[in-house]
Amino acid sequence: MKLYTYKVEIENIERDLLSVIDPDTVFSKGLIGNGVIGYLRNTDGEVNPDNIIYNPDFIELFKRTIKSTTLTSEDLLKSALQQQNGYIYIVDQRAKNEKETEQRDILGSIKVIEGQVSADSFQFNPNYEIISADGIFRLPDNFEKALLNEITK
Repeated sequence: MKLYTYKVEIENIERDLLSVIDPDTVFSKGLIGNGVIGYLRNTDGEVNPDNIIYNPDFIELFKRTIKSTTLTSEDLLKSALQQQNGYIYIVDQRAKNEKETEQRDILGSIKVIEGQVSADSFQFNPNYEIISADGIFRLPDNFEKALLNEITK
């Protein structure tokens, strides 16, 4: 997923908005509100977790999309069949070490019972960072497509 920065003026204050919406789409449709991840606290600063004010509408859309896609992901459903019981953790693909995944890179978990995902059991990880020191989120393809589809509806 690519991160774009757009300079805008809101209530006479210049802001650097962060979005996953590409410039062509912004040019044709405008900057879609729930496609704005947030903005930089300090416009002269770097894009890092400490310098971002997140857009609650984007966060809600992100969480809802991750949850709904988890329930329909073919890869996840196959994993559930193999695992049979326990929990499956959905991990951001930017994670550098598969054996020791950091909390900030775990999107959430879902319970598996007898090879089936339990629809009501998805838990979003409150420690997950949409933008971490390692950059913007990198979701599996089906999750990214679902998110972009929800944003541009």
